[in-house]
Amino acid sequence: MPLSPANAAPASAAPRLCVLLPVPLGETFDYRPLPGAALDPGQLVRVSFGRREIVGVVWDGPTDSRDSTPPPLDKLKSVIAVLDMPPM
Repeated sequence: MPLSPANAAPASAAPRLCVLLPVPLGETFDYRPLPGAALDPGQLVRVSFGRREIVGVVWDGPTDSRDSTPPPLDKLKSVIAVLDMPPM
C-alpha cells in the first residue's frame, strides 16, 4: 500500500536513492525519490525495472557498481510508490 501525500516529508530529501533489487546482477540501482517522501534505509519501494514493476529496498550499504560514474539525475527513473511497511 503506497503512502499518501499526507505522509510526505520535507522536500530536502536526497536527489538519488540506491535501491537493492531482487535481480541477479550484484549491484544497486539509482532512482529519484518521490517528491517530499522520507525514505529510510530498509524501506520497501516499488520501482520500474525494464518493462515491469518490482519491489526493492532502499540501500545505504556498500555498492558493487560496475560503473563508478553515476547517471545524471535527469536520466533516473522515479520511485513509483513507497510501501506502507516498517523498514527491514
